[in-house]
Amino acid sequence: MPETRHARVRITRRIEWMDTDAAGIYHWTCVFRLAEAAEAALHTALGIAGLTFGATPRMAISAEFVRPLRFNDEVEVELAVEDVGRTSLRYRLTIDGPTLKQTFGPINPQDTATLKVSVKPGEYTLSADGSSSITPARLTVGPKRPSAQNQLLQP
Repeated sequence: MPETRHARVRITRRIEWMDTDAAGIYHWTCVFRLAEAAEAALHTALGIAGLTFGATPRMAISAEFVRPLRFNDEVEVELAVEDVGRTSLRYRLTIDGPTLKQTFGPINPQDTATLKVSVKPGEYTLSADGSSSITPARLTVGPKRPSAQNQLLQP
């Protein structure tokens, strides 16, 4: 996560059954409930909850869902103030769940597959279940780098 000079809060919650669909996968509205719980904790810690709640309407909100959370998963919710304007405030919300185990397959011999996951910095071992002919690989994940997605690249 990028560093910020503004206020931030981190809370821990558990995904409850009421947060999920019949398959036990969280409903998208759960993310915004977790964000508001973190916002309440932040405003309370700053001593401004009595001034801001009920007086700060939402003008825009968006989210990118990277992976599903499931019933009973423990999650860490971080809400950080990213920008403060004259009449506006922008937050960055990060929700980290348990280690992800994701299965793809079968993959045809000599073929490829794409797997996208978000993991914390550290050392990981990648392996193919049920295959003794594929050697597990070591993966080292470093700290998150700034994105160059919206920057002009010149030749």
